[in-house]
Amino acid sequence: MKGVEAAARSAEATSNKDNAEEAMRQKAMLDAARNYGVQMGRYTRWMRLQTVTDYAAVELDQGFRFQALYLRNGTLQPPVLDMADEYQAIEDGGRMRKMVEKTYRTLVQARFRNTPLSWRDFLIPEELAPPPMPRDSLLPQGKEKDLWRERMTEGWAEGESMATDEFELRVEALQRAFRGMVLYRLLARHGMIQPPRVVEHRPGEVLTNDSGDRMLIGTREEVVAQDSYFVAEPDRWKPLDYGFVSPVEKSRTGSGK
Repeated sequence: MKGVEAAARSAEATSNKDNAEEAMRQKAMLDAARNYGVQMGRYTRWMRLQTVTDYAAVELDQGFRFQALYLRNGTLQPPVLDMADEYQAIEDGGRMRKMVEKTYRTLVQARFRNTPLSWRDFLIPEELAPPPMPRDSLLPQGKEKDLWRERMTEGWAEGESMATDEFELRVEALQRAFRGMVLYRLLARHGMIQPPRVVEHRPGEVLTNDSGDRMLIGTREEVVAQDSYFVAEPDRWKPLDYGFVSPVEKSRTGSGK
């Protein structure tokens, strides 16, 4: 009798172990289905977005002409600025309220680049490839296929939403960078910001490394020795001349007023 009971307990333990292992396998399978769906949804959505941007490439090239904003013959990326209106803050434990009409900030200082930025640097991900299939042990079997498909579909929708959010963030970054460089060029013409100071060095006409197996001829180095900074003296600011005279000003000039 005791032998029968022991055998029954052993069989029950084995069954419980098998059930636990099967539950773990099924959970891993469903997690793999969801993760694969997320990756595939993100990938396919990005491919559709790439088709849209490729179709609008000419308009984007014309609308975001970064090269026209660059300094030193297109080699120095200008600072990226930001502007905000009507800033308010409570300070000193509520005893003072500070009100500011405009706030200017430098988001990114000037830097050298081999080629100017373009909208492609913002809107096209560097690595975009279809995701690999999960390993065979995580693929559905028999009746599990419906559950697998359901979980993958859920992940697919999540991946598409993720790609859309990423694209919108990239568009915002593109607009912020271009707008910030335009703002710098405007303030620089106005004399409200000091341009970056670049210093040239000539280490020598002919240079070799320590081992003598490499030689450089006519080396010239350019270094951003001082970053841009805002000019806090309004007397130094300059009015902008846009090259036209309003009808009112023209009539005043003609009448001698």
